[in-house]
Amino acid sequence: MKKRITKVGKCCITLMMLVALLGGAQHSTAAGDITFPPTGQTLSDAHGFLSYWQAHGGLAQFGYPISPEAVEVSPTDGRQYITQWFERNRFEYHPENSDPQYRVLLGLLGHNLALGREGQPPFLPTIDPQNGICLYFAPTSHTLCHSFRAYWEQHGGLAIFGYPISEEFQEQSTDGKTYIVQYFERNRFEYHPENKGTPYEVLLGLLGVQIGGFPFAATPNADTSTPLIVPDKFKSNPKWQIPHNLTGAAGMQISLFGTSPGPRMMAVAPNGDLFVSDTRTGQVFVMPDRAHTGVAEESKVFVAGVTGMEKPHGLAFHSGYLYVASEKAVFRFPYTDGQLSTTADKAQKIADLPYGPSHDLANGVNHDTRSLTFGPDGKIYVSIGSDCDLCEGDTRRAKIMQFNDDGSGGRVFASGLRNAVGLDFDPRTGLLWASVNERNKEGNDFPPDYLTPIRDGGDYGWPYCVGKPPQPDPKFGKSADFCASKDTGAADIPAHMAPLGIRFYEGGANLPKGYEDGIFVAAHGSQERQPAYGYEVRFVSLRPGQMAHGSQVVITGWLVNGQYWGRPVDVVFGKDGAMYISDDAGGAVYRVTFH
Repeated sequence: MKKRITKVGKCCITLMMLVALLGGAQHSTAAGDITFPPTGQTLSDAHGFLSYWQAHGGLAQFGYPISPEAVEVSPTDGRQYITQWFERNRFEYHPENSDPQYRVLLGLLGHNLALGREGQPPFLPTIDPQNGICLYFAPTSHTLCHSFRAYWEQHGGLAIFGYPISEEFQEQSTDGKTYIVQYFERNRFEYHPENKGTPYEVLLGLLGVQIGGFPFAATPNADTSTPLIVPDKFKSNPKWQIPHNLTGAAGMQISLFGTSPGPRMMAVAPNGDLFVSDTRTGQVFVMPDRAHTGVAEESKVFVAGVTGMEKPHGLAFHSGYLYVASEKAVFRFPYTDGQLSTTADKAQKIADLPYGPSHDLANGVNHDTRSLTFGPDGKIYVSIGSDCDLCEGDTRRAKIMQFNDDGSGGRVFASGLRNAVGLDFDPRTGLLWASVNERNKEGNDFPPDYLTPIRDGGDYGWPYCVGKPPQPDPKFGKSADFCASKDTGAADIPAHMAPLGIRFYEGGANLPKGYEDGIFVAAHGSQERQPAYGYEVRFVSLRPGQMAHGSQVVITGWLVNGQYWGRPVDVVFGKDGAMYISDDAGGAVYRVTFH
């Protein structure tokens, strides 16, 4: 009997029968909560999830819970929700909805899983058949017919499932079987002819399992000390004659790859060459390793001396150009694979940026670094730090701007960001994320720096609001309601740690299990906190339910007895599968592999 429950007989069993037949469903301390032994997870009504599960089909429709309730960033709109994952979906708690019927909604997993498939025939727009059988939805140009239409109408329709975003088609599911399916914004329907004539002829697809990836490995412990490997070519410099140890996960090897006076942000060229900006000298370097020895053959100046391109920082390759964001402007240079240098006269200034002196910032910094990245839409995104620590300053600053790839169409994409330094797009969802450096002079441990998805039109509250959730800073006299309307950071980074470059990692390199689907962060180190901390590389997992753990140490050891000998700035992944870390205090780029 139990075998029938877990494999073929789920659809015919009520919740009370399920509890009895499982023989091991335990009640937790809260009355009515149910724990499911097959997954070890509990379903409760703390946010209405148990009632929703029972009212809309229970085990047959949604399957077992496969995670606890947790605060999570939605992969589609960048907002934070209380969520719980199930085999067949993810529930989201929406307290903003006045109608209790819509306090719990399905997550937009169908839309998320369909990203990148817009050019495939089932996802292409179609015309209204006007046949009286199918509903036609102009917002997505797709139809809804037959048993899928009946199921959609009977189980909540638009409010629960959203619009169809494909036509019906045949697809192989994760169980290896082929089904007739149709994608909706909030799920995927599967036609099950073996259940014909029952309420379970249509079932929800196993999107929770497919996207959630449960179970998954824990983030590795950074607890193994290893010596920094210094190749012979660098040992003539007394600085590299001093032995250094760094601590990371077991099996880590870290070596000196290349040097420059003050390497900052990095980009990997289409042919695999590593490009590095150097704001200190106003140069952009290229560090090729054509022989694949794990050591740069040279640190060659790619370009320097461009008028107006002082303090080059952000780098990106796009459509045959190297793009460089300097304090005052965005430039681009024609680039061909393997090119090792260019000249100042090849520079094309494509967009001016706000700049000018800053004041009241720690240690005389100027928020003069401009980071840059390209989105999946082919547009440029540039971060511009504030001109002060805490003030109503230059209204053109403390923002992220968006431009077309030729520099035209500049507009404010998001505001209220004191100093968003690291920028990267989540390759799974297309969401822009940023690392944000918060205000100083509020104490050792407040406010935290943070990582956050960046919403188009979002306002993150600086300087008026601070913390998570955003609260009024008393210096400005704004109301709690005012701050409640602002966007909030997603994952805290310890205060004053100065998170700079960030990079998403999906897997595919030779890093240990547990680092997939998250963000690596270069923590430049504290300027305000005593005792000092930071000066390390960290990781924030975006696996469902894991973001709440915050940032975990990946590599540390640049700070010894309160003194730093290196300061990580950026992290990238090379075509060789290695991680590269820039260090503007040590004048170094490191190469990290695992064995």
